[in-house]
Amino acid sequence: MNISPKVQKIIDWRESFSILPDDYFFEIVRMYLGEVKTPYNKQKLIEELGAFIRKDENRRNIIALLDSSDIKLLSAVWLLPSCDEKKLESFLEPQFSLAEVYERVANLSERLVLYRVADKKSGNVQIKINPLLEDELSSMLGMNALVSSSENFTPSDSESFALSNEFFAVLVSYLVTNKKLCRSDGALKKHPAEELKNIFGSDRTAVIETLVRSMTNLSLLADSDSGLEIKWNVLSQFAGLSFQNRIAYLCAAVTRFSRRTLIMYAQLLTDALYSVQKKYVTRADLKKIIFVLKEKTGGHELFGAGRVSELLRRAQSLQDDTSLSDSGISDLVIDNAVKFGVLEVAGKNEQGEDLFKVSEQFINPQQSEGESVQPLSVDAAFSVSVMPGASLTQLLELVKFANAVQFDTVSAFTVSRSSVMRGFGLGMNAEKIISVLQKMSPYPVPQNLCVSVEEWYSSFNSAGLYKGYILRIPPESEKAVLKNPNFAPFVRETIAPGIILLDFDCDETACRIIQKAGLDFVSGIKSEPQKQDPAGFSEIYCGGSYTDIFSAQKASQTSSENSAALVIEQLKEVLSSMKMSAEQKECLLERIERRVIVNPVQLRAESVRFEVLEAGGMDYTGKIHVIESAVQGGSLLEIELEDSPVPLIGRPVHLNKISGGAELYLATTASDEPLVISVSAAVRVKKIRGSAFIAKECGRS
Repeated sequence: MNISPKVQKIIDWRESFSILPDDYFFEIVRMYLGEVKTPYNKQKLIEELGAFIRKDENRRNIIALLDSSDIKLLSAVWLLPSCDEKKLESFLEPQFSLAEVYERVANLSERLVLYRVADKKSGNVQIKINPLLEDELSSMLGMNALVSSSENFTPSDSESFALSNEFFAVLVSYLVTNKKLCRSDGALKKHPAEELKNIFGSDRTAVIETLVRSMTNLSLLADSDSGLEIKWNVLSQFAGLSFQNRIAYLCAAVTRFSRRTLIMYAQLLTDALYSVQKKYVTRADLKKIIFVLKEKTGGHELFGAGRVSELLRRAQSLQDDTSLSDSGISDLVIDNAVKFGVLEVAGKNEQGEDLFKVSEQFINPQQSEGESVQPLSVDAAFSVSVMPGASLTQLLELVKFANAVQFDTVSAFTVSRSSVMRGFGLGMNAEKIISVLQKMSPYPVPQNLCVSVEEWYSSFNSAGLYKGYILRIPPESEKAVLKNPNFAPFVRETIAPGIILLDFDCDETACRIIQKAGLDFVSGIKSEPQKQDPAGFSEIYCGGSYTDIFSAQKASQTSSENSAALVIEQLKEVLSSMKMSAEQKECLLERIERRVIVNPVQLRAESVRFEVLEAGGMDYTGKIHVIESAVQGGSLLEIELEDSPVPLIGRPVHLNKISGGAELYLATTASDEPLVISVSAAVRVKKIRGSAFIAKECGRS
């Protein structure tokens, strides 16, 4: 029989109540339905609880009594798959500590808004929203309830910067001739820093250091004995990506990630930026959005483990940097986005935090990536002026044989004998260099430059120092080999009759092409390394896959607080008019303050059970009583110690009374073994109300 998802959720909610410890179950029942009469039927009582929630007045008051912190936590539960306390703490820090998360979850469970259920596949206990309240809550929950309000802020007058194709190309041009520009820690050396400041017209040290680091992490640059070597093949693949994809990869490359992780963070950043493209957000907001998107996509499970994924894993020899936490990685990715101009500082909010907006250039890039743009001008003095609009592929071809002189709105390059010789060494010839200049310029290339390039090429060919694969064949076979369509594209130069210089990147490629060309008279290379060809860059989808996380409307906090205050005031008035003991009134008043009571019918004297929940300081007996109560009921304890900056949360396993004191054995999620705590050393001991049913997460078997 097919059961609808909504019905299944209600069944799960009922089952979660049926397996609660009896003490906690009957405490909840008494608070909402009154004293339990024997004989009783648990399922019948659960049905009565459901009927209580279904009443319009009760449901309205339950919703009205939710404050802004409740809505934030409920939004997190709503957004995060397989949600538990640890995930909530990671998501909501520093606004909520782990102790506050446990206590608020317990409180919202008491108020019948949350419940916990074990996943049928994994067995992990998850926090969920009561399905009987989902319809009312769905319009209130989402990222809108979690991000900061940006209606009032102080505009920023800071200078904006955007990483462009021209900036990137000018830096690559400098790297070609200045390989040792960075120290071992990645910082620019003094002399290169001064030269780059002159080239870029201002101090862009932070941007350049970050960009070089990202390029190295993307394998666009490689460390060698002579400094940073440009990996032109990989850089060419990178230049073939869209502007947004390139920026996303550069921002995501904060360390040496595996390929799958790199792609994941590039996609997460892109989705996050599209989801807030018309908003002003803080760093904390962005981290929350990235956190939610990562959870929704399943993290590393975003990409299938098929044949392609397996090849990518084999091709990637570097492992992820495990020293960084998810939060730390998000911070670094956001830092890169700010440095590269993807995120612009719009101003500061009332709390003094920076508010960011997504740059228009990222969402709607104006730079053309087509090869038809002709932004280049060449004069007879071999000076080259480049206006905005060229694709990165075009500019990289240019910097192979031209040196950058100045970066500006119109950037300046110069062509010299040494720079052109460099281009020849990178596989270009005179015809190719002149062709690149002509395709990028609307005007004819000066004749004197063409003549000089051709002369320099003749000089280049007159002598040479070669490194690579050399094929030696009988001179009579040379013509047939050179005309072979499978082999000809890899011929770099015929050095002498029967001696051919080939352009292969590894032994495996050489063997494969020789075999494909049918040159069976070539013996081949005896030993083939297992190194894989470098994999290309996967496309990052630019469209905002998860903009629906902002679908909910942000409720008016003022109206919500007014509604809650009105309900509480009415309940207090009813309580004040009732005849019962002062202790009973105090207990019921405390329930009203905890927002557990939503209807005057719950104000029953017989439902009150007196209990001490907290003790501290010199009240040794009180602390012992609270611990024993928690041990008996299986509830969680919050322990405050003088030498601990944050309270400990855990399940009391055993209280060992010894001469001169007592020791508490506390099981926590942070340690496999119970912590041993001296009761007399505890500053404060607090039993977390309603936590009996969540104690298994802190070591309960």
